[in-house]
Amino acid sequence: SEYLNTTDEERRSYEPAPSATTDDAPLRVAFFGGSTMFGVGQRDEHTIPSEVARIAEDAGVPIEVHNYGLPGWVSWQELQYFERLLAAGEEYDLVVFYDGFNELLVQGTGYSVDPTHLGADVMAGMAADYHDRHEVEPGLTDGLADLADAYRRNSGVALLLGKADPDPGSAQGGIQHAAATPEDQAAAALDVYGRAVDLVRALAREHGTEARFFWQPQRSGW
Repeated sequence: SEYLNTTDEERRSYEPAPSATTDDAPLRVAFFGGSTMFGVGQRDEHTIPSEVARIAEDAGVPIEVHNYGLPGWVSWQELQYFERLLAAGEEYDLVVFYDGFNELLVQGTGYSVDPTHLGADVMAGMAADYHDRHEVEPGLTDGLADLADAYRRNSGVALLLGKADPDPGSAQGGIQHAAATPEDQAAAALDVYGRAVDLVRALAREHGTEARFFWQPQRSGW
């Protein structure tokens, strides 16, 4: 659209004009995060990466920014995407990760001490439900209709809207939720996040890249 554009890899960002005072190659900076980094509700050229590009331009620092944020993503997904980009030959001078909100949200919708993501149990439930209801492989049109039916019954709109399961011990999407206190959820979120950060740092060091991490504030505080 006029204001929101993506490629297969990233959201479009502000591109500073080439510097007339230096021949230095621009710093390549990659940004990872969820909807806030992506810039939901914001124009391409005024997302966080775009504003950083403007600040660098004003300071006379050649820069090339890449917005790899995606709504709903957690740090573990960002780690995997960072690894994929490096494997494809991309190199960066700096990578920036902005997380926190989704890390806590995903624990409220489906407590897990292992890496997970928003809607994980919904997708697992769809697959399990589809498998359980079919002893033979259906035709193409039957399969599409059955998948749509499975989605309607397992989509978990409340999960995708960020509403916690009212009964943390109930089964949703085919996965049994373990009862967990808020303290358990917070500990799991921070543990999984910390493991992702450690792996990002290791990947960055291997490629001679600086890494910086920022934790999102909540409306109620840090």
